[in-house]
Amino acid sequence: MKTPKLLLSLLIALFFISVNAQIVYTDINPDITSTLNPSSNPGSLFNLAPIDFNGDGDWEYKFRWDVFTAEWWMHMYSHETEYKFNIDGGSETDSFRYLKAMNKGESINSSLNWANSSDSPLVSVYFKPIFMNLGDKYVGVKFLLDTNTHYGWVLISFDNSNNTKKLIVKEYAYESTPNKAIIAGNKGNITGIDDLFLNNFSIYPNPAKNIITIDNKSKIKISKIKIINLLGKEIKEVFISNTNSQTIDISKLTKGIYLICLFDNEKKIGSKKLVIE
Repeated sequence: MKTPKLLLSLLIALFFISVNAQIVYTDINPDITSTLNPSSNPGSLFNLAPIDFNGDGDWEYKFRWDVFTAEWWMHMYSHETEYKFNIDGGSETDSFRYLKAMNKGESINSSLNWANSSDSPLVSVYFKPIFMNLGDKYVGVKFLLDTNTHYGWVLISFDNSNNTKKLIVKEYAYESTPNKAIIAGNKGNITGIDDLFLNNFSIYPNPAKNIITIDNKSKIKISKIKIINLLGKEIKEVFISNTNSQTIDISKLTKGIYLICLFDNEKKIGSKKLVIE
């Protein structure tokens, strides 16, 4: 019996997803930076740098400044008590928990010291530096998708050079297999043809809403761009008019995760994940 063409396409797409998407990685490009001057920003500043691990438009984590004259706090928080953070120190008596500054290569798993958003986990605070001036560090998290537990990481830095507090959120990833540990900094199988994309092309903003721009930083010839959904269906095709930079209207596309594929005629040059929110 012949397999229907649509079913065959779905099977191929699902096979591709299962093999290549155990770790779902998001590069925030450009990095999200939030700088605070306590003397000019009294009160609380919310909803910074939303982290949407699976690209469904519903963030799992965000960051928040709390500022009162010379006293300031930088929190990481979530809207669900089931969403946890790997912490290091703090107690119920001081009403704070301190996020652990993890290094690349550390395992994020069930054995870590987990706390939730109600514990006010801190990136840094006026009386305790924590992440301050340590360079790039990882935050370990665990959260629910549907009813399944997933582990992930967020790469941040917290700088206080020249007495200017600055949070930078750079990238994040999670393990799509439920209850499976993830290594801090592991981006999955970003190899081969995708390395070519990362080294020679940039796409921004990502996540995006209405317009994206693809810059060609190399001399590689690109003739067209295809946007493909996770079922392998071509959603949009754009022929290149400018070899150095191309702007694409995505305002009519449904929210979700897509693949941007670059071609020279029919030869695939590279691909990268795109999140539309």
